[in-house]
Order: sequence, then C-alpha cells, then structure tokens
Amino acid sequence: MKLGQQLREARLNAGLSQSQVSKQLYLTRQTVSRWENDHGYPDIDTLASLGKLYHVPVSELLECGGSTRESPIQKKDQIEDQSQIDHSRKKLGQFDRSLILLAAIIIVSFMSTMIPFLGIILPFIILALNKKSNLLHKTIICVSVAVMLTSGYSSFIILKDTVFHPTATIITKSDR
Repeated sequence: MKLGQQLREARLNAGLSQSQVSKQLYLTRQTVSRWENDHGYPDIDTLASLGKLYHVPVSELLECGGSTRESPIQKKDQIEDQSQIDHSRKKLGQFDRSLILLAAIIIVSFMSTMIPFLGIILPFIILALNKKSNLLHKTIICVSVAVMLTSGYSSFIILKDTVFHPTATIITKSDR
C-alpha cells in the first residue's frame, strides 16, 4: 500500500474530512488531497502532526503494505542525507584553506607592526588566494581590509615623520 493510501485510511479511521485536516494543520485541502493521491509527500514534521491528529504512530503511516520496500519519504531522506554528507565533505576541504588564510592574515597583521609596508602588500596576495566558495570568505576579506588600512595608516605616519617632516634634535654644548 502506498503512502497516500495509508494517509487516506488513517484520516477516514479518525473520522476526519480533508477540510478538517487542512484546517487543523493550517494547510490547504488541495495539499491533503495531493498527499492522498501520491502526487506529493508531507515533510517529516507534518507527518508527525498527521500521526498525532489521526492517533496513529508515524511508523504505521510509513509502512507500505508490510513489504520490506522503502517508502518514498525514506528514500527521499536517504538521498538528502547523502547530499548533505557530500556537501559537508566539500566544505571541510574549503574550511581548512579558510583557516589557513585567516591565520596568514593574522600573522601578517602582527608583522605589519614591525614592517608596515608588508601589511599593505601581503593582504592582496591573501585576497587573491581567497575563493568565494571558502566558508570564511567574507571574514578573510574584512580582516584583510582592516590590516591594509591600519598598515597604510602606520606607513603614512612613518613616511610623514621620516621623509616629509623630519624632526631633528640638535645637541649643543653648553658653556657651564
């Protein structure tokens, strides 16, 4: 027996109409009809609500005539789980690179206190290595820009003090 038939039988056994079910679950009657005609499937939360409403365990709703064949919802969940695993594996590889780039920009920020000009040049290299697919993409951009701005300001102060307005201390011998 298909899921739609299970849902229809459970609804009829509970003595409810499609309209009553739809009002109870804040759905349209057409949605309930689609489920019962196997043109769609309720999500797991709605299925749990249906089980409560029909006074039937969700496992009973998912049984397809006692056969060992999986229900369409179980198949869909397995496919979604596998795609989430694949997506997570992709993210792990990118996450490692993101952490390395973030660590590099933090190291550059500390180096730029000693050599301010490095803090202007090296963030551009890190930004070139940063890809949009990295998990920390925006964080790396923000930190890089902050390092470039602070290093640029420090470099400007150093240039101003040494090149543009050098201050010289004149030591004179006093006649005491």
